[in-house]
Amino acid sequence: MNGVSQKGPERLPQQGMAPEGNGKTILLADDDASVREFTKAVLETFGYRVIEALDGEDAIEKFKENRNSIRLLIFDVVMPKKNGREAYKEILKIQPGAKALFISGYTQESFRGDEAHEEGIPFISKPFLAKVLIGYVNTVLN
Repeated sequence: MNGVSQKGPERLPQQGMAPEGNGKTILLADDDASVREFTKAVLETFGYRVIEALDGEDAIEKFKENRNSIRLLIFDVVMPKKNGREAYKEILKIQPGAKALFISGYTQESFRGDEAHEEGIPFISKPFLAKVLIGYVNTVLN
């Protein structure tokens, strides 16, 4: 099981080690507060700045307000109002080439044939471990 830990990140940077994120900003949209809190805690532990959104529409608004600083979008695929894929498509109209990572409680196979899946957007199934999340984030950003 990839397990979302409710206790927080399971690996912390060692003292004297520079955080991996170096203050890069990530827009995180998930309608599940516990997943959002865990994901934000992990990202901040590794030196990222996180802007939280409650759903797809909120994510689009927060992107518009912070578009010059956001380096990565982490969106739950299934959310109320606008889902993650719809929000991502709207953001691509504003900033073509925006980097994204999708997360979902559904399996990746559930999205076969979906445009975002076909475009090669990385996908993580929930629940996930902090090290899996950070690995994907670092890969997408680098």
